[in-house]
Amino acid sequence: MRISTNWLKKLSGVDAAPDDIAKKLTFAGLEVEGIRMVGHGLANVVVGEITDIKPHPQAHALSVLTVWDGICARSIVCGAPNAAKGKLIALALPGATLENGLRVNERTIAQVTSEGMACSESELALGTDTTGIFELDASHKESVGQEISALLDLKDAILDLSITPNRADCLGHIGIAREVALLFQAPFAPAEPSRALALSATSSAVSVAIEDTAGCPRYTAALFDNVTIGQSPFWLRYLLFTLGERSINNVVDITNLILLETGHPVHAFDWEKIAQRRIVVRRAVQGEKIRTLDGMERTLRTEDLVIADAKRPIAVAGVMGGEESAVSASTRSVLLECAVFEPRAVRRTARYLGLSTEASYRFERGVDPDDARQVIRGAATRLQELASATVPKSALDLYPTPRSPISIALRASRVSRVLGTDIDRTEAERILSGLGCRFETQERGWKVDVPSWRHDMSREIDLIEEYGRVSGYDRIPTELPPIPPRTGAGDTHRGRIQYLIRRGAATLGFHEAINYAFCSASSLERARIPAPPVALLNPLSEEQAVMRTSLLPGLLENLQHAERHHIENARYFEIGRIFFPKPTGELPLERTTCDLVISGDRQMWFSHDGPVDFYDGKGAVSALVHSVTSLPIRTERDAALSTEAPYLHPQQCARILVSDLEVGVMGALHPDVRDAFELVSPVIFASVDVEGLCLLCERASLSQAQPLPRFPVAIRDIALVVQDETTLADVTHTLSAVDPNRIENVVLFDVYRGSPVPKGHKSFALHVIYRDPDGTLSDADVNVLHAKLLKRAIEQLGAVPR
Repeated sequence: MRISTNWLKKLSGVDAAPDDIAKKLTFAGLEVEGIRMVGHGLANVVVGEITDIKPHPQAHALSVLTVWDGICARSIVCGAPNAAKGKLIALALPGATLENGLRVNERTIAQVTSEGMACSESELALGTDTTGIFELDASHKESVGQEISALLDLKDAILDLSITPNRADCLGHIGIAREVALLFQAPFAPAEPSRALALSATSSAVSVAIEDTAGCPRYTAALFDNVTIGQSPFWLRYLLFTLGERSINNVVDITNLILLETGHPVHAFDWEKIAQRRIVVRRAVQGEKIRTLDGMERTLRTEDLVIADAKRPIAVAGVMGGEESAVSASTRSVLLECAVFEPRAVRRTARYLGLSTEASYRFERGVDPDDARQVIRGAATRLQELASATVPKSALDLYPTPRSPISIALRASRVSRVLGTDIDRTEAERILSGLGCRFETQERGWKVDVPSWRHDMSREIDLIEEYGRVSGYDRIPTELPPIPPRTGAGDTHRGRIQYLIRRGAATLGFHEAINYAFCSASSLERARIPAPPVALLNPLSEEQAVMRTSLLPGLLENLQHAERHHIENARYFEIGRIFFPKPTGELPLERTTCDLVISGDRQMWFSHDGPVDFYDGKGAVSALVHSVTSLPIRTERDAALSTEAPYLHPQQCARILVSDLEVGVMGALHPDVRDAFELVSPVIFASVDVEGLCLLCERASLSQAQPLPRFPVAIRDIALVVQDETTLADVTHTLSAVDPNRIENVVLFDVYRGSPVPKGHKSFALHVIYRDPDGTLSDADVNVLHAKLLKRAIEQLGAVPR
């Protein structure tokens, strides 16, 4: 938002340098992003009087002016159509440099010497008019020869402020002036409008009905007669121009001036164009149309609030007026509206219509509901001064449910405890008063009534923030609070498990990804996620229209980003919630999962390089689960996964089982999904249900450090010939189950296919590690166990010993 420091100084009574004002505002949380100096590049541009005008002897489109500059008469070649004898103009003397960088010198134009330049508004950066010379009115007759920058008070510094959404009170010059006065410890007393305009709940001149009091809590309107429509005076046009607004006519310019001054939008209607001279604030009829001031015909919905007359909508409430009731050159009576609209309703309508206006920007953040009297009086003063309007004795004010003031108990001890510094009670009362609060001093602090323009102050902590902000955060001493040592694992069982998962994943070389819980329906479709998504009622964008039912799309977009930046080997994990729809009216079901993706080539010093495959993912998942619990983990193939998890390759996928309970799925990414996300490298994906893992760990225990074994192991080797369909997991699970207490591990060290092993079979060579935790195993004990193990392999696996 642009703020004029000249205007700011008049309102606040603070005469400080723009840099000092900007610094104070920025330190108080109202960031000044830049300062733009205007009207400073007009040295040697003076008031000149045209004393004579003749046709150019060589060019029919040009004239030769004789211009008196206060010292001498100058010959000026000019092509402006409004040049005439006796007019006062802006004359750039030789040596002047204009705002656009043009340097003015004497030069010959079609054999006639021009001793300067007659300038337009645009060339002087005073406005947008390029059609003729910039003219000054006859009141400046005695100022010929003076520089126009000083004469017209053109020099100003425009502050470009970034206003946070909670500070709606700072969307006008009065709000910023109040802040400046407070920060510079000056009294704030803005001048009262000269017109005393009473507010009344009834009016014989204006008929207004509010059908939707929730959407429009207050509506104030005043009727002005004998209005003269014309061009605004230069000071107003120049002020609007420097603040980024376009001059239309004096009445419309006044409404823009009021908006920039108070932050409260007002709107002017041509009273003669309002059917039956009646205003109704209502919801639109479904499909009802209105042509707005931008010339576009727009279709409305039942949830859109409109200002209507007896026949049709004449404005979209809080967003934009209608073209048919707009003020024009023929307007003689103006109905001025100063209303309050519900912010969420305005925001929904503006977003639906694709319209963001200065008015909607302010109504969406909330305007002061109690400033109608001040706003309407200010507008009346300006309409009388600049449009010769007849001001009525009163304005119609419909305010069915007046706002109740918010009272907050502010404790001095609480302020000191939150900010970590002793509170100065005198300074606290100065700040409360400067904010516009009314307060009553109590033993422990104050009872504070919040002003109507501060929607962001509703709790004690808000007032504490204001005290710290205004008094200066830089004055709060920097002290490191005592921090007792903690494990960083969280205080809950689930927090501990998630901490262990994160630590385990980082140990395995994975980087953590954090993606939005919102995504687009198309990304879920591209990832072939079968579960239906939860649609948002009011999404921010199409890309965030639904809640994710899997972490996979976000991780694949992370891989896509990595590949585009030439990161060929990537490992990411994410712990996050996924959402599933429930019956209408109920909140969605939420589950927390940990998903992994591995992409690129295997890079390990003890193995062959090559693209990652299923077993790389299986090893990562096993290590990750073992970082949490010592419960046994295995994978199991299942043909049903091709339907349940269509995003996985049907021949390279499996269920993840911990203690024979399923906790997730894993496998190679389906080629179609990989192509949909434009991924070149192979991708391995695994999803582990964190909540299921938590339940298992509650029944068992988290991984604990174990003492070193006291007794030695006995190792026997065995070679078993099994069918190709038999997996290593089947073999190790079957053999370990013979005596889990004394069979410590079964380790594969070779796989063989070929003669004399029959076709369709393979040979597993295994180390079987025996250990008794209570004593040393004898050879006889190991022989008995080994015989049982061999018998179990033959009976349950159909294995043949080699």
